[in-house]
Amino acid sequence: VQVPVPIYPVYGAAPGGEDLTAELRAIREELRAWRESLVQGGKPVTPQTDFSKLNGIIQNKCLRCHGPQKPEGGLNISNLSSVPEGIRWKAYGYVNTGVMPKGGQPISDEEVKLFFDWANVKK
Repeated sequence: VQVPVPIYPVYGAAPGGEDLTAELRAIREELRAWRESLVQGGKPVTPQTDFSKLNGIIQNKCLRCHGPQKPEGGLNISNLSSVPEGIRWKAYGYVNTGVMPKGGQPISDEEVKLFFDWANVKK
């Protein structure tokens, strides 16, 4: 999302000559934070986000096929923090569309949201 911010010919100077540099910087920071929250589904996501609920879901619904003993498709997601971002997005896509878990109970909307938050974590 790009929101145009008017820039006057002399940086930060309004037509009346008052200096708006600090105010413009503050507005830009607010817009940057707002844009980031939109990109991340309206909730800032950081690597410190607690994924204990997601870990429980994965333990119960995914590791039977994608754990260390039986990594179907070569995919082992037993350690959430070591799963590459691209794989996290694929996992989100599969649970969001109902492709996964195969042969198991579908994942609830709340659980799908946890997969989305996990996929969004930037390392």
